[in-house]
Amino acid sequence: SIFINIADSTTLGKNIAFVAVPRSKEGQRRLTSGLDIDKVPTFIFFRDGKELGRIVETPRGDIGDDIINILKNGK
Repeated sequence: SIFINIADSTTLGKNIAFVAVPRSKEGQRRLTSGLDIDKVPTFIFFRDGKELGRIVETPRGDIGDDIINILKNGK
């Protein structure tokens, strides 16, 4: 995936956790509690425990540009 290629080619890859969400509603609720995830994939970017931004299902434009914008501007 493009996201994984970006992560592997930057320092971003050193700080990523991928969470596979099970199909069962109970399992989904347990793993995503408090994260307000309704659609997959959802990429959530955090810094110091605070959410900077997220990409839900599809990026607004180029995924690399969206990641840079979130990490630089927190949006």
